[in-house]
Amino acid sequence: MPDTKFGVANFKKNAYIYIEDQEDSEEFYIIRSGKVIETRSAAELTNEEGNELSSGDFFGVLSCMAKRPRIGSVQVI
Repeated sequence: MPDTKFGVANFKKNAYIYIEDQEDSEEFYIIRSGKVIETRSAAELTNEEGNELSSGDFFGVLSCMAKRPRIGSVQVI
């Protein structure tokens, strides 16, 4: 079993944490502070806005656990 690693990352406003379809999906994130917006290109077809996440929320788990490309983009707001 691989070594489990935990870390803290800080991102500046408007930075993208990851982009939809990105292959490297070995990490998931738990928001310590601040806010992000998660968007998916398929949502644009239905005029849906992004999903806003804040402290205590998490994202990227599905892609990380399934070892699949990212299913959306996440940007710091």
